[in-house]
Amino acid sequence: MSRHPRSVGLRRLLLAMLLGGAAAPAGDVGADAEVPLPLTGRLSVKADGKRYVVDGKQVLAAGALIKLEEGVRVVGKNGASLEVKGGLRALGGDDGKVSIDGIDFSPTVAPENGFHLNGVTLSGCTFVHGEGAAFEGELTVENSTWSGAFDVRIARGFARIMSTTLPAASVTCVADKGRAPEVALRGCQLSSFTLKGASAATLRSTSVSGTFTAVDFTDLLVDGCDVSGGLVFRQGPEGSFSKLVLTKCNLEGGATVTFARPAGPKTPMEKVRLDKFWFGRADAKPDLTDQAIGERIQDGADDPAVSVKAYWSSPQERRR
Repeated sequence: MSRHPRSVGLRRLLLAMLLGGAAAPAGDVGADAEVPLPLTGRLSVKADGKRYVVDGKQVLAAGALIKLEEGVRVVGKNGASLEVKGGLRALGGDDGKVSIDGIDFSPTVAPENGFHLNGVTLSGCTFVHGEGAAFEGELTVENSTWSGAFDVRIARGFARIMSTTLPAASVTCVADKGRAPEVALRGCQLSSFTLKGASAATLRSTSVSGTFTAVDFTDLLVDGCDVSGGLVFRQGPEGSFSKLVLTKCNLEGGATVTFARPAGPKTPMEKVRLDKFWFGRADAKPDLTDQAIGERIQDGADDPAVSVKAYWSSPQERRR
């Protein structure tokens, strides 16, 4: 005697429930599944055990605002890139950092609602602008780790990087009129950093294991930083050091300071003060005499073709 199909299906469902729970309905996405990262609307993306995917070249739409919550994982595939036209916010926290792997953010130049990463681990991610591109808007990276190329150009708005670890990084300011962009690094760790162009710039409480180089800058404050590879400040013949402030820094392992600007018939000699610096040697002891400190500074006192000279006040006996 044959069984009724409906009876067979019911028995199979009951057996499945006894052995491990009812089967998920067709089309449901379970934990550890890969799903496309939402790129439209205004919504929060929760972890839920899923991996969110950016596949190839993608655009986060204008008007959209996507928030990545604690523990969210985003991975790039097939040469993934993401142009943020709306807004992207990642908010890692006590329950887990946001992780982003293998995505190129270089196409992002004008996010309407900002680009803000807080508590994010970025692996193999890049943010590099070529000669024809420049960022306009709000760029913030804080409490994060960035592994990959970071070489941005900014025309308007700000780039604020706080309590973040970066490899060699560079910010080039290309404002042609109006207010110069703001560039701020606070509490960061970098292998090297280069700042170029007119900006309102601050480097504070930051550790640079290599060289910090500033070229053709305008307003620049360097305060409370640890530098192992040296400080370099370069201006063109029309540039000025009048708004450069250098204070309370530790120069590690015999690191030097270089000031450079070509001398010319209409280029006045300028002076720059190094205030409350610790001039640490390789043996971790400080240089305190004028002769020893002077040997670690390259400026117009060493080369008559250079139109800037440095002087120092209150060199420190102890590392700050």
